[in-house]
Formats: sequence, C-alpha cells, structure tokens
Amino acid sequence: MSGDAVRRTPGENVHESQPVLTTAAAPDAASWLLVPVALDVLALRAGDGPAQWADTAMREPVPGGDAVQMLQADPFTDRAAPRATGAYLHWAVPDALTHAEQAPPTGGEPGPVVFPALPERWLVARLSAKAGPKPRAVRAWILDAAGAAPGTPPTVTPLEQWSAPAPGAVPAKPLTALGHGDFGWAAYYDNVEGRLGFHDPLTDAEGPVAYLVCGWYAHPELDPLRRADTAGWKAFTDHLADQRWRLPGDQYNGLAPTPTGLILHGSAVSIDLTVTVLFS
Repeated sequence: MSGDAVRRTPGENVHESQPVLTTAAAPDAASWLLVPVALDVLALRAGDGPAQWADTAMREPVPGGDAVQMLQADPFTDRAAPRATGAYLHWAVPDALTHAEQAPPTGGEPGPVVFPALPERWLVARLSAKAGPKPRAVRAWILDAAGAAPGTPPTVTPLEQWSAPAPGAVPAKPLTALGHGDFGWAAYYDNVEGRLGFHDPLTDAEGPVAYLVCGWYAHPELDPLRRADTAGWKAFTDHLADQRWRLPGDQYNGLAPTPTGLILHGSAVSIDLTVTVLFS
C-alpha cells in the first residue's frame, strides 16, 4: 500500500486529542507504518542567544547508589559552557511510546510495568538552497545507538560513510521515553542528543534550510508494532485505535498484508539563517 505523505505544518503539535494520521508505505510489501512526530529547530547564529544557558541535563544515576537519587541540576544553575552556533534539532516521540503496559502476572505476582523502547537509529537529512537556479544541496547523517559500543553514546556518521552494522544482542533494558526514570527526561535536548536530538553546525549551508528526520528499530524485537498481535486487518485497526492512530480511508485494504514495523518521521521547513533571533 502507498499513499500521500502526512501533511503537517511545521511546529504543529502531535500531542492532540484527535487520533494522529499515519500512513502505510510500501518499500517491501506494505511492511511499514509511518507515524508523524513533532520536530523543533533552534537556529543559533553568531551573536545570538543569552550569555548563559540553563543547565538542563540530567546526571547519570550512580550504580548501586540510593534507590532515590537527585539527577536534575540545582535550580538556576548555568550550563558550564556556551552553546555552539548552528541548528539544534529536537523531536518528540509519539504519545504511544510514552504509555506503559503491565505485563501479565507470573507466579501469582503482578507483572512489571514496561514502557516501549525508543527507536535505535535515526536518519537526519538537511536540504539547503543555493543562490540562483541551482539544485538544493543535501546532507544526511545516521544517529546509530544500536551500532555503538555498550555504555557509549550513539555514533553520528555521514550517510555516505555509513553501512548498517549488525545490531548485536537485544538489550535487556532498552532505552525508553523515561530515560533514567523521569517523565521529563525526553523533553530536554541535552538529555537526548544523539537519540532524539542533533546539532548541525551549519558551516556548509547556504540560504534557507529544511530538515527531515526518520527513525526505526535496528532490533525488530523492540518494535512495538511487531511486538503487538496485529495479524489481520481487524487486529491491526484495533491496535491503531488503542494507540490513537488512524490511516486514511483509502489505505485500508483487507487483501493486502498489514504493516509490521514503525518508521517515525518529522520535518521542519523554511528555516531562514539570516533572521535575527531575540531572547528575553
């Protein structure tokens, strides 16, 4: 199945009361469900911005430490270093990935509460316009958490230099929207750079720029759609309703296979690099 790309205005919030429009795509026999995410971009130019930035990064928990640890910085603490110029991309995850489910009970004990894993790989593409009737320049990077060594940050590799490495064993405790255990973890750029955030220095960009981000799971076992029992269109549409997702009416086809994996996607367009940003 194929269909028009989801039309969403830049900056529109996907956290809405109405079901979010999704799209079934067909790179391989209609196997992917495209789910939109909100992408925000802060363009920080030379001379822009305050002299100090707030410290919003959460600290890593101390292994074997107290059960309750304070991971946030003290209020009104400044960031140790200024931010470099460039574009700071930060995207949200769909609401469905922030909702936990309780596993079935075992041995008379309640099952654990489990949050869905976050996608492990993201493509970030930038389109920039050049003066005159010239084709737009395209640069792209892969943010790869599955290919990084355990305990190390995700790798960032230019697309032309990247080849998909084997993802290795499925992590016992994959990263979720809770991060280290705080519901606000994913809301701060400094916590999620490389997973839900990216810094583009813009040293080689000309004119207005646009960005596209796409995320997927290197380990199919972690993909929430693959984990759900969605064999057949009735089960599939019931699952979409549970997630507050929906397909356009012309993409329901009882004779076609149902999508079995998620691709998250977001975009931001017409970012003018010459406009001065005022901070108050």
